[in-house]
Amino acid sequence: MQPVLIVASDPLLQRMLQTTLVVAGYDTIVTTDGLSALAQARVQQPALIVVDLQLPIVTGPMVIRMLRRIPTTRETPIVALSLQEGLPVAVLDIPKTEILIKPFAPDALLQVMTGFASPTGMPLLPSSSTGASTKPRWSRSRLSGSFCVRQSAAVSSSRLD
Repeated sequence: MQPVLIVASDPLLQRMLQTTLVVAGYDTIVTTDGLSALAQARVQQPALIVVDLQLPIVTGPMVIRMLRRIPTTRETPIVALSLQEGLPVAVLDIPKTEILIKPFAPDALLQVMTGFASPTGMPLLPSSSTGASTKPRWSRSRLSGSFCVRQSAAVSSSRLD
């Protein structure tokens, strides 16, 4: 299965995202900045990309817009992480992008991810999945709890030991 690309400059956020995804059975690639993310996305062709919008230098919204211009990542689902609900319209209207407001429960990320379809049209499930089926969705939704969901440097990779 194609990996999930995590783009976050905060080491604690990186670790939480990677741990959550690896425990759930996903392979991961972690990058700490936008430029590395763009390079890894071209090479690895991830099944899904998780981008923190608060990246330094090349910001999260800029990374998402650039990813949408690359033919191999144009249709790749993206989960954007933000500290604020009032995001600029330019970010909110990017197709196949879901916004997760921080703080969020790790299960919220997994719930969002299972709603996405992979580029092949199959549900985006971890490699350890037994084939449970979920319907792809691209509509807006709101989840309960302390988070809400809106659909629409160094590199470390793969599994935690």
